[in-house]
Amino acid sequence: MVTLKEKQFQVREETIVEAMYRLMATKGYAATSMDDVATEVGISKATLYLHFKSKKELVLKVIVQQLEAAEAGIHSVDPGLSAGERLRQVLENGIRRRVTMGATQIDEVPYEIKSEPAFLKAERRAAKSLDALIREMQREGGIRADVSPALIQEFLHGIFSINFERLIKEGASVEELVAQLVDIIMRAIRA
Repeated sequence: MVTLKEKQFQVREETIVEAMYRLMATKGYAATSMDDVATEVGISKATLYLHFKSKKELVLKVIVQQLEAAEAGIHSVDPGLSAGERLRQVLENGIRRRVTMGATQIDEVPYEIKSEPAFLKAERRAAKSLDALIREMQREGGIRADVSPALIQEFLHGIFSINFERLIKEGASVEELVAQLVDIIMRAIRA
């Protein structure tokens, strides 16, 4: 049984991770300090360090959670749909989430985090899930079989680095961006 103290510790840790995510999304990795996180959460820096020994450890937790959410998003789409429709829904959900994140600079994380085993494991799992969906769509004849799944994944990954904030400032709505991008992607990879 989980004690009240353990539950409070867990809730505080989740709050810290959410705060770091928000700060990285608005300020970027480099500009966000542990002082910023402690202030955002309303705790002392000493309490923050009880949960995470370093900024690197905290950011790693944030990014691994994001990768796990992406993987879960792939598996959450109705398996009764065609692979093409599932991919469309995965893209719509992923792009919508990315567009609404704001001026995120989470992708600009140093190599030291991207080389961590926990990051690499979560990244491989998400890539494996997407690869399986792409290959299934190729078997169904919905995606060009002459294009490697790895190339399609790299193409999709590149879409997520678009400067969505600039596009929103120029007057595009979130739903317009999502619909247009998904349409462009699906046209580019269709058989």
